[in-house]
Amino acid sequence: MFDGMTMDGRGKNVAMSGGSIDALPDGILEHILGFVPVPKAVRTCVLARRWRDIWKRATGLRITCTADDVGKTETVNERQKFVENLLRLRGHTPLETCDLRFGNFYDDDDELLLNR
Repeated sequence: MFDGMTMDGRGKNVAMSGGSIDALPDGILEHILGFVPVPKAVRTCVLARRWRDIWKRATGLRITCTADDVGKTETVNERQKFVENLLRLRGHTPLETCDLRFGNFYDDDDELLLNR
């Protein structure tokens, strides 16, 4: 498949594992999670013990905060707290990409919070 990917972290041959995503090395999983919106990437921590911290080392962050994305129960302030906690938990993990998208709010209070 890829050079240097014949064995996973547990010493299993990737080609013999049946094509499971769990057979991929952590570095590849971290790269893949860099393309997933942050809330979904964080949710992968419940998949298995191995996945607990992989989201923290994702090579990219996709953070959106729009009226359609946030929903009716979450405010911009709550999303801001989520992002602050996310960055704190990631520590000093380097990023290759960071995609931030904001806008299209229907509530004036949310727009004021966003523009401060």
